[in-house]
Amino acid sequence: MPMWVGETIISVALIILSMFFLIYSNDFPKAINPADVGPAAFPRLLSSLVILFALTQIVLSLRKKITDKININEPLLVILGIALSFLYPILISSFGYFYVTPFFLIILILLLGNKNWIHILGVGIGFTLFIYLVFYRFLQVSLPV
Repeated sequence: MPMWVGETIISVALIILSMFFLIYSNDFPKAINPADVGPAAFPRLLSSLVILFALTQIVLSLRKKITDKININEPLLVILGIALSFLYPILISSFGYFYVTPFFLIILILLLGNKNWIHILGVGIGFTLFIYLVFYRFLQVSLPV
């Protein structure tokens, strides 16, 4: 498959995923203080930026039409990673952010081929702990728990 096709497919997938996050963020609780932006502001900002950058990538890919071939050695791992990314927000709504995120990150890192368990557990647990301490405890952002 030519590189521009792969870049376009991935960009469209990112747009769809970001749209899902935008829609899902509508269910976040409203801010208590009317002057506060609320817990949905950060996911909406990130999703909007991903959509903007993905659209830019589509335009650039279609303009250049790079003919280099993409060589995917493990297509099943790519499909599994994409499926896991679509499943992630659904699992969050069922089980909660802090329970799902470490497993999601650990599985995704394993799919990417990292075998160093110190890195795998450090990122999976460390990132979740960071989000918990900074956003949930310190900034008191309401997360789906």
